[in-house]
Formats: sequence, C-alpha cells, structure tokens
Amino acid sequence: YDDIIVSAYYKSSNQGTVYVIYGAEKSLAANLDLTITLNPLTNGITFTGITSPVEYFGRSLAFGDINNDGSPDIMIGASRRSSSKGAVYVIYSGNSS
Repeated sequence: YDDIIVSAYYKSSNQGTVYVIYGAEKSLAANLDLTITLNPLTNGITFTGITSPVEYFGRSLAFGDINNDGSPDIMIGASRRSSSKGAVYVIYSGNSS
C-alpha cells in the first residue's frame, strides 16, 4: 500500500512538520486526525523542524531513490534554514524485513 506524505510548514509558528501516514488496506482519509501522535510501529511517523531559527521545514517535498537501493527516499526542504539559504533533509527508507 502507498504511504501519504503531508507537509504543514507553517505549523508551530513556522517551525514546520511533515507527517508520513502508512498505507493500509482500508483508507485512513475519512478518519485522518493529525492532532494525534502517529505511532511509527503502526500508523505513521512525524518529523518536526527546529524552533530557532524558524526554517519552514516541509516547505517542499520530493521523493526518489537517492541511494539506489530500490526504495523511495524522502527529501524535505526547509527554505529559511541557514539565514534563508535553505536546506534539504533526506530521510532514507529502510527495508522492513
């Protein structure tokens, strides 16, 4: 099942948060509540930007197989990081088996 990635770069006074919601047999869309804590073992994971300086973590998102292991990795942009020079964080996917 495909996962869903949701960005909220204005969350927490522009600190930014990115949610990865794991794919499942039944759709979570009707009951999706991002105010709850996602559990990395069951339904998803949350990544949060730094608080000082504000970085707009999640302003841009992309995915692709950066390390050529056959699994898609996540790139998270933070446009205001390092005096607005910006930064890209890479989250490498792992094999769950």
